[in-house]
Amino acid sequence: MHLATQENIEACFSTNEVAKKLKVSQKHLINLRKLGTGPAYFRVGNLVRYSADSIDNFINGQKNGV
Repeated sequence: MHLATQENIEACFSTNEVAKKLKVSQKHLINLRKLGTGPAYFRVGNLVRYSADSIDNFINGQKNGV
């Protein structure tokens, strides 16, 4: 189990923030999440959050055609 630290909490992003970073709509990002083809995410209560690493991995996977 990983303990939350201020550093890794601050390195988490909302759906809106990730959509802006990826230059896609929030709806598109939500659809990717539902299909299981978007960046890895986790929930904090009802909130969906993405780690910086999962966003980077998703971007790198897209570049490499994975």
